Amino acid sequence: MTATKETIIQLGDILIRQKGYNAFSYQNISKPLGVKNAAIHYHFPTKTDLLISVIQFQIQKFEVFIKEVSGLNEPEQVRHFLEIYTDAFCNNSVCFVGAMATDWDTVDEEAKPHMKKMASGIYEWLTNTLENGLQKGLLSFNEPPATKALLIITNMMAATQLGRILGTDSFDTLKQAVLNSINPNK
Repeated sequence: MTATKETIIQLGDILIRQKGYNAFSYQNISKPLGVKNAAIHYHFPTKTDLLISVIQFQIQKFEVFIKEVSGLNEPEQVRHFLEIYTDAFCNNSVCFVGAMATDWDTVDEEAKPHMKKMASGIYEWLTNTLENGLQKGLLSFNEPPATKALLIITNMMAATQLGRILGTDSFDTLKQAVLNSINPNK
């Protein structure tokens, strides 16, 4: 992959998470790069092509994350997972899945299976991590692990969005509540 193509993908990712998929155009990418829109179209003939590449970029990032935390115990893995949301929030962004969920009905059908793959991968990893931590007694919660995974993901998605409106305290409060909800030493 060329450096230009990689930069376009990274800018697309930032724009999706800061503005929303439907709120940016190729001009928002070409202008900071100092190139014409045609240069963006050369690499990504359609916005859907760019979106699919951004989703693949996100999947690869999550696969790297999984490898990086695989040696940690389950509570630490969950803490590191929540840091993904913290990083997004600190960069005035929402999580990628949350950003795309709001634009779901307007996204081309061609991109939807890729988005489902990404969201399913995150959900399955977190479910397995919670289940393993529960079995080892390192985590504690009353819901089935799959339900708890959904609760954590949706709470953190909401935290990044509400934090933009209500401020940092609301984000921090919700993140701490999520951690408290799985702590065996409540």
